[in-house]
Amino acid sequence: YVIGGQDENKKDLTCGEFFDERTNTWNLIPDMLKDIPLSVSLSISQSPPLIAVVNNELYTLDASSNELKVYIKGMNKWKKLGVVPVRADEQGGWGVAFKSLGDQLLVIGAPSVSHNERALAIYTCCPDPE
Repeated sequence: YVIGGQDENKKDLTCGEFFDERTNTWNLIPDMLKDIPLSVSLSISQSPPLIAVVNNELYTLDASSNELKVYIKGMNKWKKLGVVPVRADEQGGWGVAFKSLGDQLLVIGAPSVSHNERALAIYTCCPDPE
């Protein structure tokens, strides 16, 4: 998958593309990010989309709500799976690691409940898209 970016006028793109190995072509997915906020505020720039693939499923961490979502390929929609225990919303997604680690998701960031401003939390999970 290739997702997001900006056009020549610095406007955020909401489309994505995926590579089909059978046909050896890239396919456009219009409005793939339409339900994912791409800007937080005028004072905080938004990070690029936080995207990871686990077991051939595409996941995002919505930095505005701290919600984990899975992409429903046939419907071009994101399904909410729940809130993650890190604060992606504090800095518009910056300072958060969201990666695939084998068959798990890895999330590193400031914990959602902490009295220490410099604390980092590391979480892994085996997400279930259902």
